[in-house]
Amino acid sequence: MTRLEAAIVNTLCYADIFKYPLTAREIHRYLISRRPTPSSSFASGLSVLLKVHLTQKNRGFYFLPGRKVIVSRRLSLRRVNHEKYTRALHLTSWLKFVPTVKAIFLTGALAMNNSDRNDDIDLMIITRTGYLWSTRLIVTTILDLFNVRRRPHQSEVSDKVCLNLWLDENYLQLPRAMQNLYTAHEVAQAKVLWDRGEIANRFLWANRWILKYLPNTPLPSPTPSLYPIPYTLYPNFFESLAYHFQRRYMKSRQTRETITSHSAFFHPKDTTAWVMREYHQRVSQYLSNS
Repeated sequence: MTRLEAAIVNTLCYADIFKYPLTAREIHRYLISRRPTPSSSFASGLSVLLKVHLTQKNRGFYFLPGRKVIVSRRLSLRRVNHEKYTRALHLTSWLKFVPTVKAIFLTGALAMNNSDRNDDIDLMIITRTGYLWSTRLIVTTILDLFNVRRRPHQSEVSDKVCLNLWLDENYLQLPRAMQNLYTAHEVAQAKVLWDRGEIANRFLWANRWILKYLPNTPLPSPTPSLYPIPYTLYPNFFESLAYHFQRRYMKSRQTRETITSHSAFFHPKDTTAWVMREYHQRVSQYLSNS
């Protein structure tokens, strides 16, 4: 098996964790490789795998041998994901009026149209520099008024909004400890719902480390607007108050969450460890069976 063919298999193994077959274009975009792969050579590698039955294809989707059932699953979820996406856009239409909200991204399964009916809606919000915690206080209050925010330990979460990632626009690069294959996927597949001026491009450029894992990811060309903007605002008393109030409120409830004055990562479960364990198991099983 060539290096390219192994990269295609690895990509299908990763997608299989989420019961998600891929189109040829999706395999190429999310190809797990060490270097970029031209479309022409990629197409020939995929064709070889099909001919020797090391991968299969059905209705335009590629998957591991014996996993045809996930094609039907993906197709059956189209309507559910369209409804959830429409709901996310509707909520965004309200949140964008908060002047310190700079961008809203859809993340997680729904960003890939792979959300089950009972899943919540994951959002990442980027705020004006120096206003993250006051913005969070306002946004969560709005969602609470509509009774759509997911609460900790809540069992019924269908269509509830999970605000699991907050970033200050001057601190867009994810911490080095989070820079791995799983997070690279989350960054690459994040879908912009609303953007107040090139924030999406700045976010991708700040996290161009994802090319180490997904080298075919399209990145914006570097321009002065992609670099952090100077912070010239006077200290915000309300921001400091909001930060310390929320830190104190969360102190007794905090598990694996990572919180700073300019970022907040609300991921109580170690999803990365589970995904990487499943990924390596699938790759090993595939190689032993081929």
